[in-house]
Amino acid sequence: MGTNWAPLPTGLNPAARRLVGELRTLKDAHGLSLAQLSISTHYSRASWERWLNGKRLITPEALTAVATRFGADLVKLTTLLRQAELGPDTAPEESSADGTALEKSDESEGSGWSEAPGSVADEAEDGNIAGDDEVGSPDPVPAPVAQLPASTFDFTGRHSQVEDLCCALLPGTGDPGQVSIAAVTGGGGLGKTTLAVHVAHRIAERFPDGQLYVDLLGACPNSLTPETVLGQWLRALGEDPSTLPAGLDERAARYRSLLSRSRVLVVLDNARDVEQVRPLLPATNSCAVLITSRNRLAELPGAVKLSLSSLPDDEAMILLAQLAGASRLAAEPEATAELLRACGGIPLALRIAGARLGARANWPVSTLASRLSDQRRRLDELAIGDLAARASFQVSYAALATSAAAVAPDTGISPERAFRLLGLSKAPDISLPAAAALLGVSEAWAELVLEGLVDTHLLESPEPDRYRMHDLIRLYAAEQAELEESEQARGEAVDRLVGWYLATAANAHVLLTPQSRAVPVDEIALSCPALGFDTYQDALDWCERERPNLVEAVLQAADYGRAEYSWKLAAAMLGFFNVRRYLADWTSTHLAALAAAQAAQDLVGEAWMHNNLGFVYFYWEETEHKALACFERSLELRVRLGDRLGEAIALNNVSGAQYRLGNHAEAIAKLEEAMRIREELGDELGVGMACLNIGSVYSHLKQSVQAEGYLLRALKITKDLESPQLHLKTLNTLGDVYTETGELDSALKYLYRALTLSRELRDIDCEATALQNLARAHYAAGDSSAAFPLWQQALELYERIEDPEADKVRAEMAEAGAGGHR
Repeated sequence: MGTNWAPLPTGLNPAARRLVGELRTLKDAHGLSLAQLSISTHYSRASWERWLNGKRLITPEALTAVATRFGADLVKLTTLLRQAELGPDTAPEESSADGTALEKSDESEGSGWSEAPGSVADEAEDGNIAGDDEVGSPDPVPAPVAQLPASTFDFTGRHSQVEDLCCALLPGTGDPGQVSIAAVTGGGGLGKTTLAVHVAHRIAERFPDGQLYVDLLGACPNSLTPETVLGQWLRALGEDPSTLPAGLDERAARYRSLLSRSRVLVVLDNARDVEQVRPLLPATNSCAVLITSRNRLAELPGAVKLSLSSLPDDEAMILLAQLAGASRLAAEPEATAELLRACGGIPLALRIAGARLGARANWPVSTLASRLSDQRRRLDELAIGDLAARASFQVSYAALATSAAAVAPDTGISPERAFRLLGLSKAPDISLPAAAALLGVSEAWAELVLEGLVDTHLLESPEPDRYRMHDLIRLYAAEQAELEESEQARGEAVDRLVGWYLATAANAHVLLTPQSRAVPVDEIALSCPALGFDTYQDALDWCERERPNLVEAVLQAADYGRAEYSWKLAAAMLGFFNVRRYLADWTSTHLAALAAAQAAQDLVGEAWMHNNLGFVYFYWEETEHKALACFERSLELRVRLGDRLGEAIALNNVSGAQYRLGNHAEAIAKLEEAMRIREELGDELGVGMACLNIGSVYSHLKQSVQAEGYLLRALKITKDLESPQLHLKTLNTLGDVYTETGELDSALKYLYRALTLSRELRDIDCEATALQNLARAHYAAGDSSAAFPLWQQALELYERIEDPEADKVRAEMAEAGAGGHR
């Protein structure tokens, strides 16, 4: 329900009246209470009560915050504010926000407004929220100690964290000797100090006896000792310097005695570890302690722990808008999105980017976004004055030398070196076994080192045994690897990682496509054992989970000139790509690996990549001539290499391209030649594959008698040799043949078996084919009610994988009378 606004004071000029009207309209349009306005903008309810009732002009910072948060026209509102600041003291009668005449009032101050039933008029009492403009309110009673630094005007977001900390730091709760403690931890640049100071100011009134603050410099070599801090605080609390105890225990005891009957907030900023913090803790529940640290402080008992991460996109946008101007960002949405991605939600990076734009009013946003898009320059660009992202990361990196992170003495893998080597991986995340391979140590040693890096917030662990780095931290780690690791050492680390991925992917490939030729990996040296898989599903799940990392590994190996690793890993992923139809990944990995093989004059790798690219051109570009060229180049290379099995594979694939081009006789001739080679080699499964392909060609040519003989032979071979993928394709094709011959009971029997097996294998393409063939069989049997839902399911699957067969399904449904529309 809207607000029943009270008249505005008579002294407001027209621009001020219009500004208040705009703000009132904005509040009502979003259904906001004063409390919600306060939380959303970080200015107190009392301030909003004054601004919305014309008692005071809103501040520029608050206006920016509310306009950015709720999508108002900041340019218009800012213009009104400037006019209001410069305008006359009196004004003619204006219209209110709801269109009614504004009444004259003799009162320049007063309650000013009332709200409709169910509103929050009782929320207009003063509060202590950062950004509060308390001009005119009584001065507070001076506290004995008030050491908090100033809060930043542009503090943004972190709403739930602010409320959690405020709730945690309540004096007088718990047992008499139990002090309330909250610890904010996180990596450099995430705004730990900014958040802590903001919260400390919000709750300062709870602690009338004072607020103690110290930067413990915990991430620096010259961190403050507890003795030094206690000496400073005891003097601040009124102790005679000449009578201060010399020892730590005595100073801590006197400090606890002085605070025993006081309500004091203690802020310990940038703590190194619990050992540094423990002597500085009061021993009374009337006090509270707020700590920030780059370490997790896991052993700190009884503390509410809050681990900061990057800002979400909406809060990052608000912070950047407050610094660079909302209208400026709105004018270049694409460049702004690129800028936000480059900063990765790290407040320090956003502040630097905003400050640079603010200092260069003539720069388009796209100029800075373009500079940050170059990863080699990004950390150089994220610097202004004494603010620098690189310097923030450097502090944490330097502290690793004295951290408690594990060191593997038998391998010499220190936390610093582990951090550097992890920066070499360009994958989105990394599993524990893969990290062990990269580092060249056992999983047990790797876990100790990695968990130590997690404790220092240089690494994240989103789930057990998986780790990731923020993009900016990865850039810094890669820089350090470039500076401190030799080219040979960097290459060996990449070899270990990609080699492990290759060996494990090859094991998965055997289960996913047992009919395919195994990728040769015997000569790959491994620093850690590759993973093995018991079932098809296990192999498929691993490939799915690691897909982004596998793709990056192929590309990285190509970039590093490791052609053999690159093409073999791409080849090992062929079966997975084919089952799941990840055509973009299939194309990008194989093109990169082909280029690497050609550059290295690796004819074997070139033959493999041409062969596999031929398949993807069938699916992706629908260019049969391009596919045929790839297959023929693969055949040429395999003949030159004397690779008879590879020759049979290439002949099989050339046949498929010839068939698609309408050269049916040539297609059958190539398949029969491939089958003869398979028989000579004693490759029974290959013979079964050739029978399947020959039967498929005859099936498409509507020569069902010839097709049936080959397909029944293929069905027996694939069953006997337990080749589920080939067996599935044979079932689908045989069912379609029996539909064509009118043997519908046999057709339905084979096709339902195909449907069940395709779902067990999670093969979307074969599942769609089985559904489509079943629809045809049911329709041929006169059962339209069963046919149409099956066609519909097939259509949805084909559309999901962007298969052009979807058009054929629509045509079949239209011809049958269903229209083919979902």
